Amino acid sequence: MKKNLKTKYDNNIGITEKLLSRNKTVPKDYHCDCYLDNYLGEIYNTVENRYYSQRARNNYYDKKAGTHLAPGHFLGYRWAIQNFTEEGDWVLDPTVGTGTAIVEAINHGRNGAGIELEFPEITKANIDHQFKRSHDLPTGDYFFTQGNAKHIEEILKGNGFEENSIQLVLNGTPYPTLGSTSSDAPERKNFNKDGSIGKNNTFDYNIEDNFGKKKGEEYWDLIREMYMGCIPFMKVGGKMVILIKDMIRNKEPYLLHKMIIDEILNSTDELKYYGTYLHKHIPPTLFMSTYSKRFPEVKIPIYQTGIVLEKI
Repeated sequence: MKKNLKTKYDNNIGITEKLLSRNKTVPKDYHCDCYLDNYLGEIYNTVENRYYSQRARNNYYDKKAGTHLAPGHFLGYRWAIQNFTEEGDWVLDPTVGTGTAIVEAINHGRNGAGIELEFPEITKANIDHQFKRSHDLPTGDYFFTQGNAKHIEEILKGNGFEENSIQLVLNGTPYPTLGSTSSDAPERKNFNKDGSIGKNNTFDYNIEDNFGKKKGEEYWDLIREMYMGCIPFMKVGGKMVILIKDMIRNKEPYLLHKMIIDEILNSTDELKYYGTYLHKHIPPTLFMSTYSKRFPEVKIPIYQTGIVLEKI
């Protein structure tokens, strides 16, 4: 796809374009010093010396699929698929959301598997949209079902997946409820004050066991069940990649990515830390643009963090 060199960011990324990275040192404006022992680099267009942009999603995802305020940033997904899998490998996302992991997998000749509880219509629309192009059609197979990630072992076995068959587990961990309000973006955008669904009626966010509605130990129980359930299906040497953009709480970064990885590694001896990669959240959100002006002393999270674990 021809590049638009007049834009500040790279908004015209080809469907199967190889993402570049720079892996010198951790950016000075990164907000955390944890899990950086093996720094794998920052996703960045080094040829054109500009950041890749999430807006490039609009070029090949279904614009009419439905509203989801926080679709997966495809850059982190694609980079993991390009670097940790080969053609024909299976990629699994247990909470696949808008279908990002499956879309990026099948467009790269990998096979994508995904489970989604609240947004199945949006997921399926984005997958189906890939097969409507007149060029660069997907070459990978996929499996998708609406379901609850806490039952992942039952779902995968019931649909013919064998143990030790998946090369990459790739997941943007759902956010928990902090305080009295869900941290998950869809609820905050699409629900009325009385709790009824707003203009978007493509999903039911109040489904039981929705991760974004859980808090405290109830949330962490679901997290453990989901990730521990994935491990038997991973190949030895296969990777688990957790993608997180941390939040701000009480004028400090809320290090959810560290909490998630600590929880996983404390729950199993079958995974080990492999490395970390980053990509800047482009375009910046309104919060990112305004908060730092109000509180310049706070180092806010402006990067998506990708933590890579390996099955041993």
